[in-house]
Amino acid sequence: MDPEENSHGSPIQSEEVIQPGTPMTPTEVLNEFLSAHSIQIPSTRLPRKRQVVSTIYLSVIGLGSCGSVFAIAGTDLACKKAPNEKAFWNDYRLTNTVHNAFLDTRSILRKAFPERTIPQAPSCKEFSRHITSLLPDGLCFPPKHQKHGAVFTVDKIPSLPFKVRQALIEMYFGDTSWEEAMRSPENEDCLARAYLGARRSSPSEFDGMWDSLWNFPLKLDMMDELELDTHNLAIELAIALAAIHWKARVDGMDPEIVLGGAATRDSEGAKAFVPEYLTIPQEVRFPQANARPTHLWVLDFDKAATIELTRKDAKKQLVPAFLGNDHYFPRPDVDPDLWETFSQAYLTPSRVILEAENHKSPVLKLPVYFLDQALEFMKAQAKWDPEEDITFGD
Repeated sequence: MDPEENSHGSPIQSEEVIQPGTPMTPTEVLNEFLSAHSIQIPSTRLPRKRQVVSTIYLSVIGLGSCGSVFAIAGTDLACKKAPNEKAFWNDYRLTNTVHNAFLDTRSILRKAFPERTIPQAPSCKEFSRHITSLLPDGLCFPPKHQKHGAVFTVDKIPSLPFKVRQALIEMYFGDTSWEEAMRSPENEDCLARAYLGARRSSPSEFDGMWDSLWNFPLKLDMMDELELDTHNLAIELAIALAAIHWKARVDGMDPEIVLGGAATRDSEGAKAFVPEYLTIPQEVRFPQANARPTHLWVLDFDKAATIELTRKDAKKQLVPAFLGNDHYFPRPDVDPDLWETFSQAYLTPSRVILEAENHKSPVLKLPVYFLDQALEFMKAQAKWDPEEDITFGD
């Protein structure tokens, strides 16, 4: 009998089958793999039953307001599709702008934060206003996704390691859906949204209600429950936001921030193409060009905009974007200590980035001004009463 095959046509290896009596509890697995100092181990696919198909469709790995995302089997790429060409072109341009900002600042940020993992943004590749022109021969979109729309190819963010997915299912899925969830092809693609600024309304809010690992919502109290190093994640979020603000000069409105697997190849020096023109072209074509097992990724910049290095843009763009996002970033009313870690950490990469470009005052004061303005707004709007004022400078 032929060995069982997965969705990409390769045999499922015997070590992928879940063995009873695992030596680590789900909590211990998640703590080890999502911590700051996890070691690199290979990611493995969840086992699944063989499927026989007559037509090769791209598999859906993400759905959202920014577009639908499809895996391109046998490659490190995904294909993203959306009907709104203007927002989609904005996403393409600004995602690559942020990708390059992380690359350009990686060296100096590693010197400033030698014990931290520098966040990443995927690189968008080829773009087309026609949904079929970028697909390899023999592949097509699923029937429900064949309407007109623009597409681009983009680095596929690696899924969280197999043991993490298994542990999440054991901890948060209902007992009746455990086995089905373990074998669902959808759950091969797992990214966790890291919500450092939100807690569950009750400890049982998510218990037994999940049947999919897509964009799994990992809230602050869940991270505390797993004894994750949330302060390390807060520092890495601060590094990401500083690079987005002061190197990419993007306001950071409404991106997704997720924990995913480590990059499958070293992308240092692999600068992304950032077109200067705003007019949407028919196509963009060009040749294809060591971290812990999890990595912080930032993606989806369709609603973002560029900024100038002025107090006006810091107040009118950066503050609303920061406060209007999903609660990825720490909040002082949710966890004052975590907010302190994040806000202080934000200032260091901001200063390093701006000084590297020889900016002088008053530009060097903009990160402090942004934090002060954001904090002032939160104090006026949120129901929290700190024991003393928190300030970051003049």
